[in-house]
Amino acid sequence: MVKEWYICPVCGQKLLIIDKTKFIEGVYAWCKKHKGDIEIKNEPEPNA
Repeated sequence: MVKEWYICPVCGQKLLIIDKTKFIEGVYAWCKKHKGDIEIKNEPEPNA
């Protein structure tokens, strides 16, 4: 399990910690810094 901070693509604020090995889509988080909603998307790279 690889845990990393998910960074807001708008302002660069650390939002939450996600597992980079999992597929994530359709999850929304509120950014306090720029006061807006962003969608959390993570598509893990296939293990070659």
